[in-house]
Amino acid sequence: MAQRPLHSWAISPEEAKHIQERLASQLVLAWDGRTITTVGGVDVSLRHHKGQAAIVVFNYPALTPVDSAVAHGSVTFPYIP
Repeated sequence: MAQRPLHSWAISPEEAKHIQERLASQLVLAWDGRTITTVGGVDVSLRHHKGQAAIVVFNYPALTPVDSAVAHGSVTFPYIP
């Protein structure tokens, strides 16, 4: 999967809120009727400036795993609910 940079991470929490609002306005919350063949789940945990994230992708409806990934490291940006 190709990923394009969205912005520099050297931003303030206030700038981050504006970026989130701009990105949220680009979401398309509609289903086009195509058959669903893949689903996924993700979770992120933060504790003492350390973060962990995991994602799993499954075939649907069999729910057999297709791929998974885990990442962990230091968190330098504050969590903003």
